[in-house]
Amino acid sequence: MAGAVEVDLAEHAAKEKEYADMLADRIVTLGETPLMHPKIWLEDTRCGYEEPADEHVKDLFEQNIQGERVAIQVYQGLVEFTKDKDPVTYYLVLEILEDEIDHEEELQALQEKMKVMLK
Repeated sequence: MAGAVEVDLAEHAAKEKEYADMLADRIVTLGETPLMHPKIWLEDTRCGYEEPADEHVKDLFEQNIQGERVAIQVYQGLVEFTKDKDPVTYYLVLEILEDEIDHEEELQALQEKMKVMLK
């Protein structure tokens, strides 16, 4: 099961990188400069992201689920902000939001499987 968790988290991380690249490209297209380094994200954003501090599987699940929830809130805000103003960004962010919701659900399902297996 630990291998499945590792694969799932790696897939989510790759997808998050893809989103970051897509958003960075859009920011550049709009004539701005994206924040490119994760340390800057922690300092200059309002998303409440916390860098993972514990490698215990239970804690990683909690942190990743919380990270998805924060991302969902941020993307919901961006969807509302761009609606009827910037259709390209709107649909880009809407696509990412839908994936983030799926990620949260997948992580919660995996977490529940782990709980059942550990009983």
